[in-house]
Amino acid sequence: MGKNYYLLKCTAFLFLVVFLLSSCEKERDKYYDLPDWIRGNAWEIMEEEGNFSIFLKGIELCGYKDMVAGKGIITIFAPDDDAFKAYFQQNGISSIEDMDQEEILKLIGFHLVYYSYNKEMLLDYKPYGEVTSYRYRGIYNKFRTRSQDPFSYVVDENTEGNPTRKVYHRERYIPTFSSYFFVDFSMDANENYEFFFPKSQWPDVNNPVVNIANAQMVGDEIITNNGYLFQVDQVLIPLETMHTVLKENNDYSIFLSQYDRYMVLEYDPDLTASYGDNIYDSLFLIKHSSNLLNIASEWTTDQITSLATLASYTYWLFAPNNDAMNNFFSNNWGPGGYGTFDDVDILAMNRFLYGHSWNNDIQLFPEFITGNFLNTTSSSVGQIDFDPYDTDLHEITANGTLYGLKEPFESYYFKGALKPMYIYKNMRYFLWLVQRGSSTIELSIASTEGMSAFIPDNDLLTNPNGGYNGKYFVWEGEPESISDNKLMSYDVQTEESSNPTASEANRLLNNHVGYYMAQSNDGRYKAYRTLNSFQYLLMDTQDQRLMSTEIFNTGNNTDNIPVYERTQVQGEGLGTESFVLSKNNTGGGSLIGPELDSWFNALVFNDIYRYGESFDNGNGGIESPYTLFRSIISSSTDYLVEEPYFDFTLMSRTIVLVPTRQALENGMGTLIEMTPVEDGDSQDVVAAKKAYYNEYLKRYFVNVYSSGSLAVDYPFPGSVGAPQSMVTFYRRDDRSYQRFTLVDTGTGLQITDDKNNTVNVVGFFPNIYVDGAIYLIDGLLEIIE
Repeated sequence: MGKNYYLLKCTAFLFLVVFLLSSCEKERDKYYDLPDWIRGNAWEIMEEEGNFSIFLKGIELCGYKDMVAGKGIITIFAPDDDAFKAYFQQNGISSIEDMDQEEILKLIGFHLVYYSYNKEMLLDYKPYGEVTSYRYRGIYNKFRTRSQDPFSYVVDENTEGNPTRKVYHRERYIPTFSSYFFVDFSMDANENYEFFFPKSQWPDVNNPVVNIANAQMVGDEIITNNGYLFQVDQVLIPLETMHTVLKENNDYSIFLSQYDRYMVLEYDPDLTASYGDNIYDSLFLIKHSSNLLNIASEWTTDQITSLATLASYTYWLFAPNNDAMNNFFSNNWGPGGYGTFDDVDILAMNRFLYGHSWNNDIQLFPEFITGNFLNTTSSSVGQIDFDPYDTDLHEITANGTLYGLKEPFESYYFKGALKPMYIYKNMRYFLWLVQRGSSTIELSIASTEGMSAFIPDNDLLTNPNGGYNGKYFVWEGEPESISDNKLMSYDVQTEESSNPTASEANRLLNNHVGYYMAQSNDGRYKAYRTLNSFQYLLMDTQDQRLMSTEIFNTGNNTDNIPVYERTQVQGEGLGTESFVLSKNNTGGGSLIGPELDSWFNALVFNDIYRYGESFDNGNGGIESPYTLFRSIISSSTDYLVEEPYFDFTLMSRTIVLVPTRQALENGMGTLIEMTPVEDGDSQDVVAAKKAYYNEYLKRYFVNVYSSGSLAVDYPFPGSVGAPQSMVTFYRRDDRSYQRFTLVDTGTGLQITDDKNNTVNVVGFFPNIYVDGAIYLIDGLLEIIE
């Protein structure tokens, strides 16, 4: 009895469990059942409609029937039979069965989009979801299709033996064009859309609409059990890459051939693993190196997970036609010493091409160019300045917007002070040196108004008797790519060559570029401020010499002074000027380098001279203009406090005002009642005398960083403007620092002291050092305590 009762309970429990599970299953089925109003999968719906037979046949020929019939989530843009018949007639095709299999896959696949998108998503796709705010609607407008080109085979000219590579082509993205986009940018949708698709029309309706590439939607979206179905009024034409479009148009063959000088075939291990035929197969992608757009790539990024980038990021390419390219060559590279386009330096050509390529998150419609939008979207290398309606080629391609130009762009590279090094063959070595440094600095110089560039020619840059900091440069052959630098820095001491460092390249570039500051009263000399702080150049317009502060400080030794000549090619529109530097008639000449010595070391221990000036020592001989002043402050005299010398100037940039020999001889004794330290003086007397002279001398040392505009530039006649305060290191009894007033008369500089005595600055150009400058004055400075 007990046993039977136990079996009965178990049986009842199992029956209950089965009943409950059955009920749950029915409830779950009811929850997941498709609504009755969904008509079925996309295949069934198109088959039921009866007017998509050609499209369905194409889907079947491609092997996509199962996917369309429910085994894949998909968005479909479906042309009806009439649309296909019109397409066949326009292209001389009898039927879809007569098309090449690869062409069918390419065409039909362009109508089949990965994933499921309804109309609202096509109008304004939001890859980051609704929680993110978006500045403009409709800019994420590209969607991945099943359209794809077959493998191609390309000879790899950059690899030894020139092997043939198997190239993989990615699936195309199809662009959509939303009325929201044109509304948000305040643009005429009709004009801008039909500019690129002249055989199509923008819908004449007030409701939100979206065109799919070259076609309009017909009716509303149809929800299927595996995605969305949209009827379109035309067969969608698969878009080609910019590279393919240019390759098929002979009018742009020169531009494309130069662009392909930077083509590289890049091995892709992931694609090889996924799509290679066997373990020995290797798949490559076509890329373009050296900051150029990958115009042969179907995708604008290789990151498949970067949905937002893939949906919006697009290229802008502006290709001058053959006539435009030939005209540019005739006016620039030809006179610059190049024989053919292929002869043009690979780095110079890169800068030209780079100035014709942009990228952005939107397609470049013509109204963006003719309107004000480009004030915020123009490239850092120049302005987009042409009439989009006066172009023979303008297309939206698989990877962006392509325009053909009748005139090349004048980018900043070919407009500013550095233009000659991109044009002249005999200046191209300096371009390679610049390239070793910062591209930002290069572009900043090229795009800045009022710049002056002093570009060493190839011979000067590689002059063993010139050089810079114990080095000179050697050219070791023709580069095969931009990364293949052949300009090497040769160290004379170690006898070794190496690539110039970035800091070395930037420093040299900044030494050779600057701003005009002032001109001497007689017009012979000009001063330029380089881009290295407190470093200057002196131009002798009479002898056509250009010297750094280092060379200026050696006096009249002209062996290492390069000569200059204004180049025939000047930057137009930016108020710039360019000069070429060459070896002098003795074969000498060095690069422009800064003075690395300190003012103290030079003043106390060296004989300092000034180019173009000589000074009588009073006995018919020639001496440094600072000899007597040096004797006063020299450690070998009785008038200087113990070491450290001039420690009050440490950590400051200093201007030293040095009276001439005549001024010192005429006034020093009477003004300070100079009494030398004598034998028998007590230590206290000696210390007092030295302290007195030391304090007296401080009035001739100016703290640059405390002196207003002098903290930016040393003064030159004609460059100061309003009177400036010169704050010295001398402290008054009230502990304030002594100040003098610097006045620029336009033809010279004057300094006024406390007693309204005025002294003149002697000469046009001072002796400048790494930490200060020495100015010669023709009188002594007095103070009132």
